[in-house]
Amino acid sequence: MQIAKKSVEPLVAEMKQLRDMLDADMRPAEYGDDFIWLVFYVASIFCSFRNLDNEHETVRTQYFHAESDVAANCQIANVSIKPHIEFGKLSTSRDKLCWKVEMYFSRAWNEMPLNKQKQVLKEDLVLIFTEFESRIAKKKLRYNAKHATIDAMQIINKWLAA
Repeated sequence: MQIAKKSVEPLVAEMKQLRDMLDADMRPAEYGDDFIWLVFYVASIFCSFRNLDNEHETVRTQYFHAESDVAANCQIANVSIKPHIEFGKLSTSRDKLCWKVEMYFSRAWNEMPLNKQKQVLKEDLVLIFTEFESRIAKKKLRYNAKHATIDAMQIINKWLAA
C-alpha cells in the first residue's frame, strides 16, 4: 500500500488488520505449491489512494474510473483515469506463479464511511478471488484456488464482523 493519506488512514489500518488475519489463518500448504499466496503485499495487491490531502506530497493525483467522472472545472493537474480494479497477468517469480492486482480508489470512494468502505472492499475481494479462481483453472495448476477462496472469505467475513 502506498503511504496512507489522512482521509484513508482508518481504512489502511483496517486493511493491515485484515492482512494480519489472512497471514495468521490462511493455510497455503494445503492449497498447493504452484502459486505464491500473498495478499496486500507489494507483490500482490497494490492499493493506490488519491493524494490530495497529504501536505507532504508534491504530486497531487486524483483517480477517476471514467472520463465522464472528471468535472469540466477540475483544478487538479494530475488526473488519472484508471479502472477501480486492474488485473495483471500471471507471472513467474522465484519459480512460482504470482499475480499482480492494482486497485485505484477515487475521492468518492475515499469519502465513504469506514463501514461502507469495508463492505465495498469485501465485494472487491470477491471479484478478485473469482478472477483468481478462473485464471488458476485455465492454467491447470496444482493449486486449490477454491479452497483458498473459501478460507479467505471466512476470514474476511470475520474481519467485517469485528
